[in-house]
Amino acid sequence: MRSGHPGPATRAIAIAGIVPAVLFVPGHALATGGLPGLAGGVLVGALAGVPAARAEWRSGPLPPGVSARLVEVTGGLVVGATLGPLATTPGKLLAVVAALGAVGAAVSRWGVSAQRALLALAAGGLALALGSSAAPVGPWTLLEPRWEAARQGAGIGLVLGALLAAVGFGAWCGTPWIPGVAGRRPFAAVGIAALAGLVALVEVAWRAEAAAEAPVAPSSAGALAATLLALSAGGAIAGRAGGWSRRVLGMAIATAWFAGPARGIGPWFWCVLLPVAIASPLAMRPGPGRWLAGATGLGIALCWPGIPATPGDAAIAALTGVAGFWVVATGRLLDRRVA
Repeated sequence: MRSGHPGPATRAIAIAGIVPAVLFVPGHALATGGLPGLAGGVLVGALAGVPAARAEWRSGPLPPGVSARLVEVTGGLVVGATLGPLATTPGKLLAVVAALGAVGAAVSRWGVSAQRALLALAAGGLALALGSSAAPVGPWTLLEPRWEAARQGAGIGLVLGALLAAVGFGAWCGTPWIPGVAGRRPFAAVGIAALAGLVALVEVAWRAEAAAEAPVAPSSAGALAATLLALSAGGAIAGRAGGWSRRVLGMAIATAWFAGPARGIGPWFWCVLLPVAIASPLAMRPGPGRWLAGATGLGIALCWPGIPATPGDAAIAALTGVAGFWVVATGRLLDRRVA
């Protein structure tokens, strides 16, 4: 018996879990900002992301069109780009794809109960990752200033602000506006995701201190936590009303793409493609979302990673953008035919 669709606050918290998921991967584009990047993300999320999320919620579901299709494609890409680098072998890739299917089916069948169970599992993974790093190594601090990285850290913070608020994925749409209590719910996504992100940064920093250098791969506990967080976000995206199997298929394809051909374009995706994809639907709707769209645009300028180093990666990056546009345009054409 289905227990109802996950509410907008539950979905937003699940989708915002992408932030700690990617921070668990050492050297990840979003992790390079360190604590200043996360702090900047909290500031942007609270000042611009929360008003944008509230306005998006009040406006109701996106009508069929380019914005709605772009939101759906972006959600699939962001989950795939998170899970792909963690699927380092064909066996792990198959396991991740199977888990995506199981998560989509569970959320479709049991609704909010399944989504909350996924969030509980992700919280357990976070606790395990933090516990595995709680060993005495000597004095270290996340607060050591790195002025040479200030510019990139500021840009990362602007991009993280949109992700912390879970804006642009349609997470806040479809639930009636409830004055008072409901108006405070957007802060939950920012606060919970920021706390989880701090756990991820502590885990990565501890391993870097223990090894006296930046670790090049996530720990087993960190990889498990990141996988559970990304699967929870995938459940929130697939669990929106209608077409969960199509969304799961899209996320599985995106995961395989970022596990294979697109493995080397991570910085370009997270610092360029994703901010553009988030900002575009926000800029198309009047309201405070346009301020957040402007902030993500500034973030792109500050943390611009440059053109991919190799011709192959440059071609893959361009193909990723073209493929996303093609899916959006094709979906828009189908919408017009149905109308």
